[in-house]
Amino acid sequence: MKHQAPIDPETARTPVRSTATRRSLWVALGASTLLLPALAWQEQGIELARETLAKWVETRRLISEEKAAWKLDRELIADRVELLAGEVEGLREDEAEKQAEIERTGKKFTEVQVQRDALQAALAGVDAEIATLEERLRRVLARLPAPLLETEAIAATAQRLPKPGVEVKQSIGERYLTVVGILNEIDKWNAALHVDSEVVGLSNGTTAEVSTLYMGIAQGYYISRDGQFAGRGTAGEDGWVWTSADQDAAEIKLAFEIQSNTQPAAFVRLPIAIQ
Repeated sequence: MKHQAPIDPETARTPVRSTATRRSLWVALGASTLLLPALAWQEQGIELARETLAKWVETRRLISEEKAAWKLDRELIADRVELLAGEVEGLREDEAEKQAEIERTGKKFTEVQVQRDALQAALAGVDAEIATLEERLRRVLARLPAPLLETEAIAATAQRLPKPGVEVKQSIGERYLTVVGILNEIDKWNAALHVDSEVVGLSNGTTAEVSTLYMGIAQGYYISRDGQFAGRGTAGEDGWVWTSADQDAAEIKLAFEIQSNTQPAAFVRLPIAIQ
């Protein structure tokens, strides 16, 4: 008989259970291996869902904010459009008013041009007329008595008369004022008696200082200091002209005495010359 080795009870049972145990172990390990990825995938899915939900919530919040902002901007734009529309309407009204004003101005300008042309035509005639007046006044000045020509008013104003053949620089208004000023001084001098002293040629061929009496610019008389020589004067073409009138010396002397209040007023026969 063969001898069999003693069998340990624990060891003896191990071979019997090893195969089943291994299979269970492998099944458990396989299940674990399959379960772990599934759990990991599930956790990742949950995390992804959380992130997606958070992004969706954030997106909705942003959309809501954008809508609110857009609504506000739309209202502001609408108000701005309304304001600009009012401004445009105002500008159109202003443009219409400006256009009407331009038309009125154009019409007024046309009227002014017509008036200007009429005034220029009138001024052309006035210029010719004032030139004629100045020429006549120069001839009058040449005929006036020396005391009148030597007055400050006449001497100063006569200097402003344009010289013949010289370009005229004064305006027509200034030229008229000069003519009128000289004529006013002549008129004032012509309305009164004037006593002066001058040097004249006497009938004896000598010259002497005599007293002169001007009755305006029409007639003048002189008397010598001794009363023997007398004369009358009047305007001539080339100036004031004295003519001897010794035969009338007594009457002329009386006129001087009446003028100086040394004789009472009386009628005096004086020689005159009428041209």
